[in-house]
Amino acid sequence: MTNKPMLLAKMALNGYTAYKLAEDIKLSRQSMSYKINGKREFNVDEINAISGLLNLTLEERDAIFFDK
Repeated sequence: MTNKPMLLAKMALNGYTAYKLAEDIKLSRQSMSYKINGKREFNVDEINAISGLLNLTLEERDAIFFDK
């Protein structure tokens, strides 16, 4: 499950809203909302794209998307 508070913090630090991030990774607003809120999981391509846009370290990526 996605670490929502950490993801939102990294988005804010990088000047991203959920809608802007969705647009930049070619995801619908509805899908982004579901994924941020834990109703659906991000896939590997989405995680890689978000990691690049938010300049996440491997540790940050793992903490946001893979730690339970």
